[in-house]
Amino acid sequence: MSRQTTVVMSLAAQEDNLGDIEIRSVLLTWLQASNNELLLYRGTMSDSYINAYPLKGKYRLFLSYFALQLALLMAFFSGKRIVFCIAPGPQIVSASWRARLRDLLAFINIKIARLSGGRAIIVGRSYRGNPAHARLIQAYARQADILTFRDDISSPVLNGLGEVSPDLGFFAQQQGTKDRDLAVLVLREAQFISSDIFSNFVAAARAEGLKPTVVVQVHRDNKLAQELATKYGMDLVDWGQETHHQQTEKVEAIYARTAIIISNRLHGLIMGVRIGAIPFTLTSSKDTKLVPTMRVVMSNCRPIDLEQMSTISVSDWRSRIQDAISPESCDLVQQDLYRARQRLHDLELRVEGLVKD
Repeated sequence: MSRQTTVVMSLAAQEDNLGDIEIRSVLLTWLQASNNELLLYRGTMSDSYINAYPLKGKYRLFLSYFALQLALLMAFFSGKRIVFCIAPGPQIVSASWRARLRDLLAFINIKIARLSGGRAIIVGRSYRGNPAHARLIQAYARQADILTFRDDISSPVLNGLGEVSPDLGFFAQQQGTKDRDLAVLVLREAQFISSDIFSNFVAAARAEGLKPTVVVQVHRDNKLAQELATKYGMDLVDWGQETHHQQTEKVEAIYARTAIIISNRLHGLIMGVRIGAIPFTLTSSKDTKLVPTMRVVMSNCRPIDLEQMSTISVSDWRSRIQDAISPESCDLVQQDLYRARQRLHDLELRVEGLVKD
């Protein structure tokens, strides 16, 4: 008779960020395929945040990490097989005591999983920082059955461990409309971001028959989005009293009509692209997130330096937009997405196999 398996994972992340829910939902769905008991850390996340996840089957939610840890130990001492998962997303390597405590807990829990005859799964991560401060991470990463990074610059932080795989946000397959009439802006506060630098882009988009629209998928971006919409008379898809699930539906309905998306929000770009929008990646010399993640999938993520944004003329923008929405460009994006989903499907099968094993 096979032993019972308990799967452990954290859902807690940035409360106001739809992107964090997107990537964790993908891994959660893969883990739920085996119908095992799931122990899920929610922490201080709201009901709206938690209800946005596709939860089903046998699961328990924990407000306290101590309670989750106790439940994990009880499962171990009762003879259950433990599968410990580190959720996708970024991590800044640090020498602070909080960071070391977090890394030590992960190290201990992966040890427990291995001692139980179980597995350790780490997918869709990114790491930045000094490798000298990552020794605990390196120690537990070596014991992982799967270790994937969503970008091509994380592995050196862990001394060459792991493999590169597309961000989990690319996994979902969604269809947009045939008539794409929107040029969408999804923006976060950042250096060199001001409402003035978008005037030529907005003018060019309108000249090409597109309707500039500002979209919010991270609640704290509301203020900047409202300023831009007011300044240029653009439509605004803000985040008011909607639940996380309702906001996701609003945003995806807009992306289904989007021809081009310009953003310095990683999952704004990814959620738009996976429904068929063509990306313009707003970046800077200090950026180590957007382009390293997008280029794992996209043949051309069209990086635009924020410092140079105001120097791009209307005619230059029109030329760039025309090239982006050409049939050849759209076909290339679809080919990129197909390859990314194939790679993520292979990863899905590997994860499901380890959980069932």
